[in-house]
Amino acid sequence: MSTYQAIEPAKLDWLERTPKSHDFEDVYFSTDGGLDESRYVFLQANKLPERWQGRASFSIAETGFGTGLNFLATVEAWLAHSETEAVLHYVSVEKHPLQRDDLGRALACWPALEKFSNELIQNYPELTPGYHRRSLFNGRVQLTLMLGDAEEMLGELHANIDTWYLDGFAPSKNPDMWSDRLFHHIARLSHEETWFSTFSAAGVVRRGLQAVGFATEKLKGFGKKREMLRGQYQACALVQEQQPWFALKPQKSPNPTNKHAVVIGAGLAGATTAYALAQRGWQVQVLERHHAGAQEASGNHSGVVLPRLTATMNQEGQFYLASFLYATQWLNQLDRQLGHFGWHRSGVIQIEDDSYLEKLALLDLPSNIMEIIDQQRASSLAGTSIKTQALHYPLGAWLSPARLCQQLLKAHPNIQLITQANVVSLQQKDTQWQITTERGQHYAAPTVVLCSAYDTNTLLDQALPLNQSRGQLSYCENNPDNALLTPVCFDGYIIPSLDNLHCVGATYDRHSKCTDLLTGDEQKNLAALAQALPDFAQAKSRGGRVAFRTSSQDHLPIIGPMIDRTYYLNHYTHLKHGQPARCYPPANYQANLYVNTGHGSRGLTTTPVAAEFIANLINNEPASLPTSLQRCIHPGRFLVRQLRKGLAQ
Repeated sequence: MSTYQAIEPAKLDWLERTPKSHDFEDVYFSTDGGLDESRYVFLQANKLPERWQGRASFSIAETGFGTGLNFLATVEAWLAHSETEAVLHYVSVEKHPLQRDDLGRALACWPALEKFSNELIQNYPELTPGYHRRSLFNGRVQLTLMLGDAEEMLGELHANIDTWYLDGFAPSKNPDMWSDRLFHHIARLSHEETWFSTFSAAGVVRRGLQAVGFATEKLKGFGKKREMLRGQYQACALVQEQQPWFALKPQKSPNPTNKHAVVIGAGLAGATTAYALAQRGWQVQVLERHHAGAQEASGNHSGVVLPRLTATMNQEGQFYLASFLYATQWLNQLDRQLGHFGWHRSGVIQIEDDSYLEKLALLDLPSNIMEIIDQQRASSLAGTSIKTQALHYPLGAWLSPARLCQQLLKAHPNIQLITQANVVSLQQKDTQWQITTERGQHYAAPTVVLCSAYDTNTLLDQALPLNQSRGQLSYCENNPDNALLTPVCFDGYIIPSLDNLHCVGATYDRHSKCTDLLTGDEQKNLAALAQALPDFAQAKSRGGRVAFRTSSQDHLPIIGPMIDRTYYLNHYTHLKHGQPARCYPPANYQANLYVNTGHGSRGLTTTPVAAEFIANLINNEPASLPTSLQRCIHPGRFLVRQLRKGLAQ
């Protein structure tokens, strides 16, 4: 999203049990036949479940999530009438989403759907703009709820849609939901076997869909409604990419007998990526140069999950907020499924100066994501004296990254961890990547994901602008008389006791390569702690740890398909002259080679969504991130900047 705008929840009037939009003066459904209408207009008219029979996955997109009734009716049919391992991808947009309590009240009208609605309500996202991915019903259903303007949200979608549910309020009530630009995006995301249906038979809808390549037909409407529309996409629209150098090419569907990938690196990036692929039926070999996983920066004693907000909520701030919201719900779900990795949902306190707090207050984020609290409440929540007002992230949490990695790497039988396998060569031969280790071991796979932090550059034929910074954290003895309840972040941080030790950190040094503990750095950590939290002025050190963070030039991670540098130099050299986008072909990439690196000190927050996004690309699934955020993390963004300035060679 180019700009950040707070979400305005739906304003409802209630006609007994029926919710009615105050702004659009239209009901969401009829309690006399709303569920039957959903089944008739969207399932039956689109020949579902017939059309998804024999499919390993199926994608449905909807304009107007509303109460989620269409979604629940579809889920009910999907779980009853699809292949046992098949996955439904359901993408829906809503500009004015219902509050959680209103959603529960509305869906209480349908007791037959209670077991489905309960899972939706439990996993309903926080009402912030952007994409919210939820894995439901043991992974059988992947819901992507896009909160914001329909035209903008669909304009940022990378997906291949099989069926459209064109719902929402009638064109006479809400014409923005039926604009020519919206129809253009519907066509862009469709293919020759894409169907649509809609309750509306309005001429503006029929003509708009026909203009972008849909054949339409009128059917008898539901109940007292005379007519409705359905149809099929017949034309391949020539859609001009706004920034073709960032265009993502759809991959060919993976061969079911050759879903084999190698992930290089067994830290947070590698472990989350391996787990995301294994859950999708891939056989994954994880090659790690050390004797075990999580031996570098991911091996820290404990770490904090919190966002990095920006005062203007530019794309960097939007990416970190999206990552934070995805990570917290994913870890909550993982805790229920796996447990045993020490997931502490304590909230996080962050001490900042007053001017920064004033700017963040203007973002109008929901209070269950971020709130500014006074000194007394901050001290009460943290369990220690805090001298100023502070930020509170109620969804923030802490855990042991090393234990998380270990749990993920052994959580799925499809994951094979191979240690002491230092990869020194990566070459493509035919359709396979040939991998050689320092000890002469050889591996091959059609798909490779590089999750090897700073060492990623040793395996590429082009250098990514990665930086490495030394960080030293300190361990402090737990004092039972001063029980810290939440992580507190300041110029450094302190985390509640794990195994009787607080983790205090951490220094930044981009020039030192020293792996030894330095007394001066320990003193810096303890001095910053004492300055921020007087109760810890006498904290006793019990050693520490040195690790090296890998970050990118612009402090955002590098996630996605690896570009073909020669192609970029040959085809985008005239970017420096400012020629329009239509003059350039779409980007080209090295076949089935992906990178996931540069997470810096925020890996606990960013690696879950990075793994999900890469798995989306590999499996041809709807992307979990909008295109504006994809471009922020795109591996080719640095070369494009050089080309624009005429500096690339």
